[in-house]
Amino acid sequence: MFKLVIFISGIVGGIFLETINPSLYLSAKDLLKRTNYEISIKLHGYDKCYLDEISFEDISQEDKNLLIIGHAYSLMKKDRFLRDSKLFIFIEKNKILIDKIFFTGDVYKNPSKSKWVELKMLLNKMEIEFEIAPGNHDVGFGNNTKRDIFTDVFPYQYPVYYKSFAGLTSIVLDSTKDPWVINKDRISPILESNKNKNENLYLFSHHLLHEISSKISNSLEGFPENLSKNKNHEILKELRESFKSVTSISGDIGAFNYQPSIECLKKDEVMYVGSGLGEKKDNELIGLINNKLYKTRI
Repeated sequence: MFKLVIFISGIVGGIFLETINPSLYLSAKDLLKRTNYEISIKLHGYDKCYLDEISFEDISQEDKNLLIIGHAYSLMKKDRFLRDSKLFIFIEKNKILIDKIFFTGDVYKNPSKSKWVELKMLLNKMEIEFEIAPGNHDVGFGNNTKRDIFTDVFPYQYPVYYKSFAGLTSIVLDSTKDPWVINKDRISPILESNKNKNENLYLFSHHLLHEISSKISNSLEGFPENLSKNKNHEILKELRESFKSVTSISGDIGAFNYQPSIECLKKDEVMYVGSGLGEKKDNELIGLINNKLYKTRI
């Protein structure tokens, strides 16, 4: 009875606060979400990890630099083309320092064929290779027009295997095909013939793949009811036995104030890194320089 009274009081108090002070209500709501996430980290046995901050002014042309961009559309005013965005200005300014870009989903809020063609044209012109781990805004879920448009421009067969610079192996996933989960049957044939204890494995996806993803993701669209039963961590932990390290990098994070721009968690020697742009004053990107993760401001 006492718990019921507390529960009802909380609801009534929330409604009252939302009515008299919406700003304070949103701040309190954000704090509650962030607290719930922080508690979940500890309850599920994760440790936080931290990335060194690097300025692009300190990067040499001799470095092998891979840039990772999640939720790119946040920096495109009124959902315009890439060329009209703050992100494009940043990429163009630093193009000689960027060897490759991994887009971890939600490149455009409302994609079109002309936008995808423009992205391809601009990056090809700057001689920057790129890969896309599509998000829900890019291709939706299941078969639909968005996916048809995307595959018409990028006829990828996911998962995409990419053997990069020395010591790095990567798999780019379409986490909208197998929402929020790693499909072991899709990746095993690729990795079985490419496993190497001297190389680092990176899996790029839009959706966060750890078991507390629902606490911090931008959206729960397509979230499967039985996600708690998924074997993502078990699969990654098993892969750790075949590679020097295993890191999952995702982009469905950072859009809202209660979320960190960058998330870095570690469990059983598997690292989970989330990085996404948002409508904030200060945004951060992550990248790989000579096979070492870093963060930088944009």
